[in-house]
Amino acid sequence: MAIRIKAIREEFEAACADGCVYGHLRGKRGLYVYAELGAEKEHISSPNDEPMTEYRIFVSS
Repeated sequence: MAIRIKAIREEFEAACADGCVYGHLRGKRGLYVYAELGAEKEHISSPNDEPMTEYRIFVSS
């Protein structure tokens, strides 16, 4: 199950494998989270992706 987190630009760019990120949990109004990241994986685009949005995928081990 994918959990989508919207992070500010600085957090997005600084995110790295086995790091962490602060952001807003998508779909939950006003719910801010701290997420520990796993290994980074290549993002494969889908037709539902917003064209002006950058995506990164991290998976837990």
